[in-house]
Amino acid sequence: MESSEKILFARRRFEEIQDFDMVEDLCWDDVTKQWYILFKISLSFTLNKEIPKESMWYITCSSDYPDGEVNVYPAIENGIMATFNHQSNNGITCTNGLWRKGKLCLVSPYDNILTEQTEPHNFEDRLLWNAQRAVAWVQAAARNKLIKADDYYEIPDFLTQKLYYVISNEDCVSMLEWEDAEAHYGYVDLFCAGNSKYFVGNFTDVDGKVTKGTKWGSYVNDEWNTIKAGWILLSKEPVINNWQAPNTFGELKNALHNQGVDLKCILEKIIPRFRDKRKHILMIGFPIPEKVGGECQVIHWESILLPVLSYGNKYANGFRSDELGWKIRDFRTILKKENTLEWLLTENWNLRAILNRGHFKNKLTTRRVLLLGAGSLASYVGEQLVRGGITNITVMDDDIYKIGNSARHILSIESVGKFKAEELAKHYNSINPCVNAKAVCKILNSKNASMINDFDIIIDCTANNEVLKILSQYENSTKKIFISISFGYKANTLFFAYQKTRKFDLNQYHMEFKEKLYDNQKDIERNQLPWEGIGCWSPVFPALASDVQLIATFATNLLKKMIEKDIDDNRFYIYEREIDEDGVLKSFVRV
Repeated sequence: MESSEKILFARRRFEEIQDFDMVEDLCWDDVTKQWYILFKISLSFTLNKEIPKESMWYITCSSDYPDGEVNVYPAIENGIMATFNHQSNNGITCTNGLWRKGKLCLVSPYDNILTEQTEPHNFEDRLLWNAQRAVAWVQAAARNKLIKADDYYEIPDFLTQKLYYVISNEDCVSMLEWEDAEAHYGYVDLFCAGNSKYFVGNFTDVDGKVTKGTKWGSYVNDEWNTIKAGWILLSKEPVINNWQAPNTFGELKNALHNQGVDLKCILEKIIPRFRDKRKHILMIGFPIPEKVGGECQVIHWESILLPVLSYGNKYANGFRSDELGWKIRDFRTILKKENTLEWLLTENWNLRAILNRGHFKNKLTTRRVLLLGAGSLASYVGEQLVRGGITNITVMDDDIYKIGNSARHILSIESVGKFKAEELAKHYNSINPCVNAKAVCKILNSKNASMINDFDIIIDCTANNEVLKILSQYENSTKKIFISISFGYKANTLFFAYQKTRKFDLNQYHMEFKEKLYDNQKDIERNQLPWEGIGCWSPVFPALASDVQLIATFATNLLKKMIEKDIDDNRFYIYEREIDEDGVLKSFVRV
């Protein structure tokens, strides 16, 4: 059956829908290359003046229906002009002259997460389902019930263009700083490493006085290029036509005017510093809640790329080549109300926002971590800690990264010949811009052991008895959490020790692990180790990257549980790999 025949069959079911009338049967649109059907939705009453009792709509299907997209748009003629929640920006019309681009959001937010989708994808039901949801959407909008208290807050649809990435760092703490700020517009430093990502720095007023600072981790470098941008902080979302984000300078001016803010007056004070023949960024911020009806918790930023402003001999007719002449020309031609706004991708990369997908509790994330060793096991453990929310971590190791390490290390060929610790710190900093990862390119010894006092958690992944001996000899001024992680032959065994004390108890460590360590030594002696390079002593420990990563994951979970439960006594765990009858890993079992 052809796609068009499937649509014709499916649209017969429109007769099942109340308040729905098909006005124009299936047609092909050569402009958008899709099928469409025009229909009317009729209401018995409406409480919203933006929703008429009768409104016209288009339902569109791709050429390979029931595959592809099925969408519903307001008709340009006798459709709705406003934008509502759960709708794309409705301020733009389609080039075919038939519908506006305010696509209705009809799917469930869980459609891409759950196995079973709420929207059917067979040709008999899919068209009907979307039409029914469209009627329900219009009825809800007419009753002002598209959103309700405790729904998650929805940002208006700003039509962004992927030219630049403006990255802010806002949370509930910085929200309090903004509430105390005297200035509501000015300049902001943006740091860029040359990759089209601009990290927000300090906000100042027009006179250069700092309004609010921004703190990043080690990834954001003060030596990066710095450019000046402008900023305006509003009291609420800049919207027109109910919930439409502005698409032109005129619409932005009106949106700000509705809040008692004069856009032209602010721009006149900001733009004099932007006459350098380049485009500049203007950030517009506003407070948002987590849920509808809740208290505002964070400042959200959107950004505009301003066009090149007037300069030199580019001034208004009848005026001189000075600020007044340039300004008049700007507002007559460059910033005039009909000109389209160039919205940029803008995101909040605050630690809390980044870790929404999963993170450790504060008992762990706020600790200062010293990672002893930068080998394969340490590299995976450190990465999992950073991805879980650890921001203050120091890697200590004096070894150089070699090409053979790449078999199971997270570093790449770019790190060959460099200190592992420095390369790992660089890698951890690149995971999250709020991380402060540092490197100490030395091995722990009696001369530098006092540095342990600067940390809360010491994680040893060296499998080096001398390091454990140093930890047992140096007594700290306060209790520390000592964790030792190592694995046996072919990563078949995990040795995990947890101690909360002022110095590591090596005697107990040996007593708890002695028997199993002896068995492991026998395994090594019975099997010939791989040999790396030429030399009298260059054996390497056999284990796949997947094995080491699995050990690291298991150990990190143990570590997490110990610290979040605030275990105060010493714990020692030995886990062994359990294989099923097919030789496939079944689990790790405690022995």
